[in-house]
Amino acid sequence: MKTKLIIATFLASICFAQGKEATDPDKKLTLEEAVEVMAHDIGWWETKGKGMPVGGQPFAIEITKQVRWKEEGKSVEYEFIINQDGEEISYFGHQEYDAAKGIFIYRSKWGEEPETTSHGRYDPVTRTSHAETAPTTPPSPKRVSTITKRVGNDQTHQTLRVFQDDQLIYSHEIVSTRKRPVVSLFNGKDLTGWKNAKYIVEDGVLVCKGGNLVTEKQYTNYIFEFDFLLPPGGNNGLGIHYPGSGDAAYSGMELQILDNSHPRYAKLKDYQFHGSLYTLQAAKRGHLKPVGEWNHEKVTVDGPLVKVELNGVVILEANLDELNKQKPKHKGAKRRSGHICFAGHGAPVKFKNITIKELPSKKP
Repeated sequence: MKTKLIIATFLASICFAQGKEATDPDKKLTLEEAVEVMAHDIGWWETKGKGMPVGGQPFAIEITKQVRWKEEGKSVEYEFIINQDGEEISYFGHQEYDAAKGIFIYRSKWGEEPETTSHGRYDPVTRTSHAETAPTTPPSPKRVSTITKRVGNDQTHQTLRVFQDDQLIYSHEIVSTRKRPVVSLFNGKDLTGWKNAKYIVEDGVLVCKGGNLVTEKQYTNYIFEFDFLLPPGGNNGLGIHYPGSGDAAYSGMELQILDNSHPRYAKLKDYQFHGSLYTLQAAKRGHLKPVGEWNHEKVTVDGPLVKVELNGVVILEANLDELNKQKPKHKGAKRRSGHICFAGHGAPVKFKNITIKELPSKKP
């Protein structure tokens, strides 16, 4: 019964991440605006929350959703993937916009249950939605109402209520988050996706010959992973929020990539060793593999938070907002987006398995 309740109510309403409790019910979106609203949802989403049947026990909700064009520019199809008794089951719905009425129309069907239809409106100013099950003949005793708000471009928050004969029988609060794919930034053949560099590709590996190797794209929030191999005395850096010119350590910020064990670096300041945010915050030492072996590093940049994991160990956790208070003259630390770069200093440091996964925006 719990699974049936989740599916029936979820499919009947979840797609209205774009509807709205209209302050002006006579105000209609243009067809172009409606297409833009539907296009926003294209992609994969993960939904989590809590279902609350009246008089029953709350339960967790976890559903994966894929949205794709059914007919591009006119309608979208929703696929819901639910784990049912240990097996992944898919259910479908579709949505279109009725320009004459100014409403989104969503239809879905689950198993032997009759098809359900919901109507919703969207307000681009508040980015809030309201949708309700469409009237039927004869009138149905059950009514489903949803209010959904977009948070940034990658998340929606929804409240759902189910009424039977005008009595609340079920509700849920859910959050849907866009799933970002992991993207390879190095194809092992050439420098596609990068610019401004004296780097070469040898045997599928990126080798530094000096200078800054800069991504063509700019990034804001992300998880950046790579493998690196240090030669004796090897020195490089990972520039984040780099504007594309100037010293990456100051116009942006630089995370050190360094052979901590070499005698020439014995007297460095603590913020100059591997993994440190140069001039800003020192990283923990002792987790590099011996020179000549491959290391794996994972860098998470999420709003003001910067975290570095080296070979599975967290060696740096920094809060840029706090660092800005301590070192207000560092211009790069104030940036929250930019290019990523490998900042070479001449040593033939090698790189491979370079990937990025963009994270949801922090904007309200």
